[in-house]
Amino acid sequence: AYIQLPPSRKSSLHSTMAFASDSAMACCSRCGSDAHMAAGCPKPFFRPVCRGCGRLGHDEARCPQKRREGAAARQAEWEAGRDAWQARKEAWEARKEAWEVRRAALEAKQAARETRFGSKDIDALSDSAASATTAATVAEPAAPPMLSVLEEKEARKLERKLREVVQLEDRAARGENLDALQLAKIGRRGDLEGALVMQKVRAGYGRRSDITAGP
Repeated sequence: AYIQLPPSRKSSLHSTMAFASDSAMACCSRCGSDAHMAAGCPKPFFRPVCRGCGRLGHDEARCPQKRREGAAARQAEWEAGRDAWQARKEAWEARKEAWEVRRAALEAKQAARETRFGSKDIDALSDSAASATTAATVAEPAAPPMLSVLEEKEARKLERKLREVVQLEDRAARGENLDALQLAKIGRRGDLEGALVMQKVRAGYGRRSDITAGP
């Protein structure tokens, strides 16, 4: 059935519809903005816009430019890691070469020391043998001289240090890394062997057994 509205209601309804129509025409039907119409909307019609590069047809997750930039960053990171590894390898090789040079110098020094002190031992033994032969022709052979108590203690102390040096040299020969203090101990081997009391020991001085060994 047709319902006829009073004139006052008809005028109010026409005003409301006119206002709604004007409001709809005053805003963009594509993005809802009231600053422009649909014809001037910068948003594409049913086409996504990439927020990474600003181009149409794809979103940021599928942006080829962003993928290329990510691949370039990963390549640069890999090359930096490779360069750092190469630098560490070269530093290790340099340390190894320096250690081999020090080892060769130490072996040469040890060989020269053994040759030098070996000849002294032979001369000392020859002199002792000549003196003993001469004394035997005159009188009964005398007892060999003895180390004093202090000399015996010093000799034991030096022998203990020499044993430590030999152990360090064995470790270095096996390729172990020694610190500066251990290398300094190896370098003092000549001073230890050249001490007066050690020369007396090599010359045949008698050792004492009537004292307590030191710590």
